[in-house]
Parts: sequence; C-alpha cells; structure tokens
Amino acid sequence: MKKISLLILVVVMLFVATACQKVEPTSDFILGQSSVKNMVHGWQLYTNPAFRYEIRFPQGWLTSDSGEDGVIARFQPEQDNEDSLKIIGYTNWKYGYTLSEFYDNQEVNLIASDYDREELELNGNQAIWFKKIPNRMATDPEREVDIVTVYLGDRILELEIRNNFDTVKELINSIKFYGQSTMIVE
Repeated sequence: MKKISLLILVVVMLFVATACQKVEPTSDFILGQSSVKNMVHGWQLYTNPAFRYEIRFPQGWLTSDSGEDGVIARFQPEQDNEDSLKIIGYTNWKYGYTLSEFYDNQEVNLIASDYDREELELNGNQAIWFKKIPNRMATDPEREVDIVTVYLGDRILELEIRNNFDTVKELINSIKFYGQSTMIVE
C-alpha cells in the first residue's frame, strides 16, 4: 500500500512539475522572455508614444524617426549606412481592418501572396512573419526583406528586417505594446 501511495505521489508531482513549466515558443523567431531579458540588458530604450510601443536596441546603434506622427522608426548599427530594422505604423481605429482586410487595401497583398510565412504571437499579439519579400526598398528593389506584421486592433505595425537578422530578432522580441488607441497628431 505504501508503494502504491508513493508511486501515486511521484506521478502527481511529475504532472504538477510538467504543468508548471513555462513553455518556450516553438517558432525560430520568437525567443523566451527570460532569454530576451538577458540579451537586452543594458540596451537603450526607444519609445514611440504615437503608436504605443517601446523597443530596446544595442549601445552603438542609431535610431531615427519621422517625428511626432511616429509613423516610421529606423534602427541601425552606427557603422552601417543602411537600416537594419524599419518600423512602419498604420492607424486602424477608423476602419477596424483585420490583417486580411488591411492587406486587401495595400499596394501588395502579402496575405494573398504565396510568400513563405509563419504565424506568431509577439508580446501577446497576433503577428505574421512574411519571409523574403522583394520590392520594399526603393534603393535596392531586388533585395529581399522579412516583414513581421503585428495586429494591435487600432493600429498595425510592419517591422521590416533589412539586415543583421539575429540582432534584429532580439530587438523585435524586446518590443512591448501598451494602450488601446493611437495618438493622431494633426
């Protein structure tokens, strides 16, 4: 009887331990939050109040944006002459588009295309990682970029990965979204 009770206790403890473990993300793109926290320790913080997000970037990287409207933010290593990450914000409060409807109204419909893609959850929000998209860079239209589109209800963000993929992946995993409405500056 003691052996059966001990066996049941061991099985229950294993079940509880397994259920309590944090499940790490399965995508190659999404990193575990404890890993991200360690990677970005000591990095600078960029905050975009218009589109309500913040993102960490390494020391020695430059950032620029389009000003108060917050529509575009760029990040790049100081020694590079081109962006590594470009974030483009779109307001969605007026139309309330789904991602599919949003891309139906864009020049290139990434949803309807046959580009390789992967659905993600980024900081608790629906996102899609579109891979190897051409014609996004005016200066080099043949160059392919990856795009992570994040659906935030009242706003949609496109995160263009232009180079330095591994570091940019860390940047994107550090992003935090807040608030429910975008601020429109007229």
